[in-house]
Amino acid sequence: MEDMESYVAAAAAAVSSFDMEIRSMRLQHATSLAGHAGVEEAAGGGGGRSGQRDGGGGGRKAGERVWAVVNTTSDGLTQLATLHSAEEIAFVKRVIDAMFEKYNTPRIEALCLDSMQANKLRIPPPPSEDTTMVDDNDEDEDGTTQQQQQPTQTLKGLKSSEAEAVMHSMVDEGWFEKTREGLYMLSSRALLELRSWLVEAYNDPDAAEGEWRRVKHCEACREIVTVGKRCPERDCHMRLHEICDDAFWRTRRDRACPKCKTTWPRGEEHRSFVGPKAITETEAYQRGRRRSGKARNSNLVEQIMHEDEEDEDPEGDDDEE
Repeated sequence: MEDMESYVAAAAAAVSSFDMEIRSMRLQHATSLAGHAGVEEAAGGGGGRSGQRDGGGGGRKAGERVWAVVNTTSDGLTQLATLHSAEEIAFVKRVIDAMFEKYNTPRIEALCLDSMQANKLRIPPPPSEDTTMVDDNDEDEDGTTQQQQQPTQTLKGLKSSEAEAVMHSMVDEGWFEKTREGLYMLSSRALLELRSWLVEAYNDPDAAEGEWRRVKHCEACREIVTVGKRCPERDCHMRLHEICDDAFWRTRRDRACPKCKTTWPRGEEHRSFVGPKAITETEAYQRGRRRSGKARNSNLVEQIMHEDEEDEDPEGDDDEE
């Protein structure tokens, strides 16, 4: 490992003059090789691109360290523009928005969605809600420049088959991962390349201390948590990656949450999750799967999230967003 760190340090110094840097993280959970194109693992081998989508053959263990060379002058979404059309990029942005907004609430921090839910995002909102403005500089007779804003060409959206193809390509290119249950979430590569953008895009910089925020960090390693455990107290911000859980509590006298003092359950007794388990480990999901089978998976997810919305607004208030 010391040799690997020295190699990485040398490589980082070499690429820094090209506005690049090397970032690393430990895998939040065990995965197939799919969803990890563009990253290199610590143990050598297996760092190349993969065409697998659904977990076949090979994989990586939770806790393995991976590295990625990241362009520091542009975010990953900008880089996607070299391979995808404006319509496809806009669709991917809507999918990520849904992961961190619609499917990420104080009660259920799922941060994932399935193919049917993604397909519903293939058409953009009405132009008045999704119009990008560009500057058009006009010069008056006296030479004064005035800026006028005009809308860019309105995006029309994708066909259902095109949206499905884009989701597959996001896995093949290493931006998304797909679980065995068919849920899509951001990959390690995406978290490495987009981590600053995610915080800026989804967290309110003016939020008061203790106010709920969409992007949270592990109390142990300080990296973003999209798969892990949360404090049983809903309003508490304490989060841990499952790979950080044991080591974190071994260094403490008791299992009281350091933020709110709620007792943190051990092992399988802990039923408060971040990520796909926030859905798949619920009684409603397990009961629905037994009754209806995998074919109704998407309906189950929608039902669980809809119940969450009702819990958040028990009196049916029509608050403006």
